[in-house]
Amino acid sequence: KIWPNNLQIEVVVHGKAIDFLVKDKTHLAKDIEALTKDGIQFSACENTMRKHGLDKSSILSFAQTVPSGVVEVISKQEQGWSYLKAGVN
Repeated sequence: KIWPNNLQIEVVVHGKAIDFLVKDKTHLAKDIEALTKDGIQFSACENTMRKHGLDKSSILSFAQTVPSGVVEVISKQEQGWSYLKAGVN
């Protein structure tokens, strides 16, 4: 709320955190959906999805996928985005 109105946020989910975006495993679907309506983008790593035997239909419908979560973060950094890491226990 204190940052300029043109702020863009993308949450890139990979590794063990993938369950955060899996329909049948997340308990935060309503919160994530509300955040997407506020313009925050959620992206699931397709490499992680393959490793866990997940297809796109198992991911929340309001989330998107990216081929590689790590490459997505690097690409955004090259475009001038800042990176904040958060972990899931």
